[in-house]
Amino acid sequence: MCQQRVSLVAQRPLHSSRPAFLSKMALDLKSSRLRVDYDETAETYNQRTVPERLFKPSPQPQQQQPLARPAAQENAQAAVSTTTSQKEKSKEEPLSGTVGFIGCGQMSSAILQGMISSKIVEPKQIICSDASEKQLASVRALGVRTTLDNAAVAQQADYIILGVKPNIIASVLTQIRSHIKPEQLLISVAAGVNMSSMAALCPPKTKFARVMPNTPCLVGSGATGVALGTDATEQDERIVHRIFSAVGVVQHLQEENLNAVAGVSGSGPAYIFVLIEALADGGVRAGLTREVAQSLAANTVLGAAKMVLQTGKHPAQLKESVTSPGGTTIAALHSLEQNGFRGAVMDAVLASASKSAEMSKSIR
Repeated sequence: MCQQRVSLVAQRPLHSSRPAFLSKMALDLKSSRLRVDYDETAETYNQRTVPERLFKPSPQPQQQQPLARPAAQENAQAAVSTTTSQKEKSKEEPLSGTVGFIGCGQMSSAILQGMISSKIVEPKQIICSDASEKQLASVRALGVRTTLDNAAVAQQADYIILGVKPNIIASVLTQIRSHIKPEQLLISVAAGVNMSSMAALCPPKTKFARVMPNTPCLVGSGATGVALGTDATEQDERIVHRIFSAVGVVQHLQEENLNAVAGVSGSGPAYIFVLIEALADGGVRAGLTREVAQSLAANTVLGAAKMVLQTGKHPAQLKESVTSPGGTTIAALHSLEQNGFRGAVMDAVLASASKSAEMSKSIR
């Protein structure tokens, strides 16, 4: 049998089947530049110094530079990080004072529950009023204080959320007018009621914020537009942001832009519900069961929305990535264009925004 010899050189990997003491020897090799000769027949090791000219360290692999991301993607990620940071800060710093709700409908209840679950306030810091004892009973179960008297809320609250219908907000403000104090902040979620109309019914220098939330607030995924009145402070703006970031994302705007917000995100969920329904109907027509078609449709909308938010890419770019030449998707898009899909959606946004502006003129 021929004797076999294997040479192991420093900085080359040692096979895992070698005896354990080679691990320590490998460390010595790095500093002393030794060659280890292993005799497989005799299972012995001999050491000898390697001449400098024979010692060639393995080249170090170049560190791969991260790929540059598009500016839009960076901005989207920054927005997500900012929103996350703001939510974390809200959880770390509970809100001081009392929050009052006048009106305890679905939207107010969603905001209230979001505040409690995010630990922005304790239930005992909230007081609610409503004309319906049934509505009050549902929020009372959360541990908040309730009353049938709107004036009692105005007397005790530092921040008053006006969660009533636009057609009765004037009468509510008239009821609480004598109890409004300069340091209080009134936050209105009534669609189409501008702050100048509300200010005319309240004492001078009353601080206002007007917000336009949407129904996905009910599941913690709302999109809310916020505008501050002229007498509101930066601290008031932070308070409003903390309250509504508990139920979704918040965009700070001028009041004149809130009608457009009503058209896009305020009424927007209804457009998406119609889209999901239509997708599911098409699936049923093509042979799917209703349950399967609706699940596929809803999750397709959810996934597409996540792609827009997480990639930061323009929707047209994402659409192009799904559209193969001569394929099924381009055929479907052609049909949508022929039937005026894009224009119909844009017209819906403008119709909603126009109605919001009309309402703000009629409510004085």
